[in-house]
Amino acid sequence: MIRQCYLHRRSQVESRRANVATFLRWVLWRVWACVSILGILATPVFSEDLRKASSANALPVEAVLSARSFLREAPSLSPDGQRIAYALQEPAKLAAVVSGTQYFTESGVPVEVTGADVWMTDLKTGDSLNLTEGKASSWGPVWSPNGRYLAFYSDRSGKPQIWVYDNIARSIRQVSDVVVHPAGGSELVRWTSDGKRS
Repeated sequence: MIRQCYLHRRSQVESRRANVATFLRWVLWRVWACVSILGILATPVFSEDLRKASSANALPVEAVLSARSFLREAPSLSPDGQRIAYALQEPAKLAAVVSGTQYFTESGVPVEVTGADVWMTDLKTGDSLNLTEGKASSWGPVWSPNGRYLAFYSDRSGKPQIWVYDNIARSIRQVSDVVVHPAGGSELVRWTSDGKRS
C-alpha cells in the first residue's frame, strides 16, 4: 500500500514537472517572439513611414502621427515557431471614429481596436503580409493547434464576427453568422485542442 502511494505521488510530481516544463517552453517562445517582432518587424512594417523622413533624419509630424502601432494584445506564435501573427493599428482610422467616451463603433467593434489589421511575419525570412488588407477592423489573431488556421475577430461583414485565415489555401473565410462582443484586445478566440473549432 505504501509503495502504491509512493508511486502515485511520484507520478503526480512528474506530471507537474512536465506541465511546468511545457509552460516554461511556452513563456520562452513568447519572449523570443516579442524580441523577434521588435527586430524583424521594424523594417517591413514601418519602412514606408520612415521613407517620409526628411534629410535631417527627423520624422515629419505627419509621419509620426500616421505610424502604425501594435495593439495591447500579445502576438500569436505559430505552433511550429515559423510564423508570428499580430495586429497593427492605423491611427488615422482610429481618430475618425473616436468621440468622447465612446467604447464601441456603430458596427460593434471596440474603439481601442478600430482600424487594426492582422499581419503575419515569417520569422525565417522576415517577410510580412497584411492578411486583412485594411478591410474593416481585424484583431486578436490566434493560431490553431495544428498551425494551419489563424482565427481572429473582424467586422468585414458589418458586425464583429470570427474569421479564419487558412495558411495553406491563403484564404480568409467567415466562421459563422454569430455576432461576437469581445472586450477589446483582451478577449481572444480559443481553439479546441484538436484545432477543428474555434
